[in-house]
Amino acid sequence: MDEEREHRLCNNNILFNRRTYDYVVKEGKLGLGLFAARKIKKGEMPFEEGSLEFSFTDVLDGDSLLFCDAYNSSRTNTTTMRNFPLTRDILLRSHGVPYLTPDPTGETSGNISWHLEVPGMFMNHSCDPNIVDDSSDLKTGEGIAVRNIQKGEELTFNYCTQYYDNGPFFEECKCGAEICKGKMIGFKGLSEEDKKKLFSTASRAVQTMYKADKGHGLPVTHKQIVHSSKTDSLPATNEEVNSLDVIPRIVFPSPSQAFVAITVKRNDIGEFGLYSCKEFKSGVKVFDFWRQYWPVYEGEIPKTVDMVFAMQTAEKDPQEGTVIRLDPAECGAFRDRNGRVHFSGWELLTEHSCEPNMTYDNDEEGENWNILYAVRDIKAGEILTVDYNSFLWDRSESKSAEGCSCGATKCTSTKKGFKHLTRGAQEERKLMSPLRGSPSYDTPVGKALSPFVRERWRKDYDLRQYAPVAEDSSSSDESSSSDEE
Repeated sequence: MDEEREHRLCNNNILFNRRTYDYVVKEGKLGLGLFAARKIKKGEMPFEEGSLEFSFTDVLDGDSLLFCDAYNSSRTNTTTMRNFPLTRDILLRSHGVPYLTPDPTGETSGNISWHLEVPGMFMNHSCDPNIVDDSSDLKTGEGIAVRNIQKGEELTFNYCTQYYDNGPFFEECKCGAEICKGKMIGFKGLSEEDKKKLFSTASRAVQTMYKADKGHGLPVTHKQIVHSSKTDSLPATNEEVNSLDVIPRIVFPSPSQAFVAITVKRNDIGEFGLYSCKEFKSGVKVFDFWRQYWPVYEGEIPKTVDMVFAMQTAEKDPQEGTVIRLDPAECGAFRDRNGRVHFSGWELLTEHSCEPNMTYDNDEEGENWNILYAVRDIKAGEILTVDYNSFLWDRSESKSAEGCSCGATKCTSTKKGFKHLTRGAQEERKLMSPLRGSPSYDTPVGKALSPFVRERWRKDYDLRQYAPVAEDSSSSDESSSSDEE
């Protein structure tokens, strides 16, 4: 594979929520910045309301941030671009932060590599910031407010605690703080008095380099880790390589980076799935994730997208750079009431079951957020499942739709979608309670179905135009038509 082809196949789009309940990215006096979308009290974390925080090491020229509006996009009155181009220079000289990886040999104090932090990378510098880290570890570090922050106020950070002797230093600081030092020089250039004041909130990388300079520790090495040049899962096909058609690679945080009790791992036959890490009682929320329409790449909607995992936070996370290929026809991607495909998070990896352990909260459609609840008690380590036939209308084009081997007592023998169920199976799903997962006659009809399925059977689907279907039939090939979701 020549260099151009390899480079194009490795480009990553790093998903970045432009607005959440916590913040909004917009232009400020210092350029793009992060502004509070709510009041934040002293001691609170600024990113709490579903603002996914994650770190990504591998940035190459041609990568980009792909802005999306996870919350109420109609209210996002910003002029920020849809894509923010990324380069290695941006990673190393402006928006990246150093991270220390321990040396298992003990010969050094560790290796320094550079990471992009989402959403913190758009937080501007201030000599008197309103956000500090209460941990020196990039993996587990959490920002906290050092004073009350008003809605609309810019969120700022003192980057002297992140950078030591290499970083986005500038001769003139325009933060406007009363204690402004006039320039940003990094931790090494501070006075000893300032170093003592800031040491506890400095990153582990800064602390380690400072100790090494003082002769209290071993020196560090500096080597950037690159994952994109490796193909650890699905290699590009010859057709893709020869035509230079690129399947978009979109970076996702691992579940533990969102502090949810689920994990992504392979099953016995090597397929990735979603598993619980603890017990969930029936009716409680298992996890949630923002959603948007299926991504547009270079002006076109691709059929497939590669899910690329960001930095590994916990041992149970997939390794950074792990790639899982997604196809809306195969992964059971959610549709809105107009049939448009939603691209979301880890639930794209859930398996089908005719008697699932999770269901969507279908009343939350307007919030641009997918929420999944337990419909029965879920054990730790159990695979997480949803009923494709309750929220998809027709997935007969899927290669995996033929037959069903879920093993449920009331298995329908198909996962082609609601349209292909027997009359009895359809009626049973219409009457199900959204969260209890069993027939409930005090629940509005169809509340356990997705908005798209409800629209189809209420407005467009007339059973009388099809041949009668036997009640004991497991699927209805006779009822299929050219309708697509």
